[in-house]
Amino acid sequence: VSQSRYALEELLGKDFSILGSGYPSKQFFLRIWRTLNSGEIWHGEICNRSKESNSFWVDTTIFPVKDETGHLKKHVIVCFDITDKKQSLEELELANKNAIHAANVKAEFLTNMSHEIRTPMNAILGFNGVLRRELADRPQEVEVVDHIRRSTDHLLQVVNDIRTANIRFSRAST
Repeated sequence: VSQSRYALEELLGKDFSILGSGYPSKQFFLRIWRTLNSGEIWHGEICNRSKESNSFWVDTTIFPVKDETGHLKKHVIVCFDITDKKQSLEELELANKNAIHAANVKAEFLTNMSHEIRTPMNAILGFNGVLRRELADRPQEVEVVDHIRRSTDHLLQVVNDIRTANIRFSRAST
């Protein structure tokens, strides 16, 4: 009653379609009526509309009440407001979707950067080999060239480690 903004007297004895939000579909409500008309209890979540046309969600149980001859006499409806729960779930779903998107953007960025760094590093390694052969008879220069080679190998290993971690992360998040 509180979320609907209707007074209890305005709802008692009325068809609960007064709270209809248009969601879920008419077929959904037809299934509810079939369940109730067969004498079974129905339980589920329904989006309703308040007197001021604001949507709110309720966890609803509807009990069919029969008269002494077994004919359906009325229904008793028990509702609990779950609007906050539904909004929290929607926010979590959105946050999850955004996190997955951010992870995909990060993975794509790391893949591109790995490639962009790897290409010039391979060129440096290639030229380093040529330079080492040219300077083979000059030990001091060979030492500098070897230092460049070790540094380049180390940097390439860092790029490979980032790439490998990125691949593992991408597989784990899918």
